[in-house]
Formats: sequence, C-alpha cells, structure tokens
Amino acid sequence: MNENNLLYLLIVLLVVGTIFNFLLALAISYLASVVRKRFGKDYADKYIEAAEIGVRGSEQYFLASSSQVTNKDKKDLALDITKKILQKDSIFPKTRDDEDLLSDIIEAMVNKVNEYKRKTHASAGHKAG
Repeated sequence: MNENNLLYLLIVLLVVGTIFNFLLALAISYLASVVRKRFGKDYADKYIEAAEIGVRGSEQYFLASSSQVTNKDKKDLALDITKKILQKDSIFPKTRDDEDLLSDIIEAMVNKVNEYKRKTHASAGHKAG
C-alpha cells in the first residue's frame, strides 16, 4: 500500500466515523423522545444518558476482548453498566415495564452500532479490494 492509499483510507474512516456518530445521535434522539413521554424529562434524560454510557462502555470493553462476542453479551453488559449508573443517582426502574423499556433502548443502541459496523466493514473491504 502506498501513501495515497493510506491517506484515502484514513479519510474514508474519518467520514464513516462522522456518519456513524450522526446516525447514533439520531437513534438516541428518537429513543429519548419515547422515554420522555413515558417518564418525564428529568428521568428520561438520565435514562438515555446512562444507556449511552453503558453501550459505549460495553463496546469499549469488548473491543479489547479476543473472544467471540454476541449482541446479547454486549446488551447484558451495557444493561448492567446502565443500572449501576442509575443506582448511583438513586433511580431504579419502578416496574417490569420500565426495566423492559430500558432493555429495549439498550438493545436498539447495540443493534444500531453493530449494523453500522457491518456496513462500515463491508464498504471498507469493498474499497480496499
């Protein structure tokens, strides 16, 4: 690979990263509106913020892992992180429906991240080949 190809690949990765952040922000914004309707603004903001941190933490943790990781593994870890963050603020899901909604939010975020990664790897492989 020559310098031009590496530069081109770096630019593509930066553009893809920017697009990924934008799409993740859109997904989180949509989920935030659903949660705000259900819990009110203050709790909704804390739920979404905690879920975002949980998903990012889970992704970072599994990036360093050399073992096979499933979406369920990522979701479970993100849910655990999110619950710990909410507990720190003395916020607990009140009903099973609340916990299910939190789980659904995290699952949607994890799926969005994985979908984006698949598309990114497919397009990077196509362009590099």
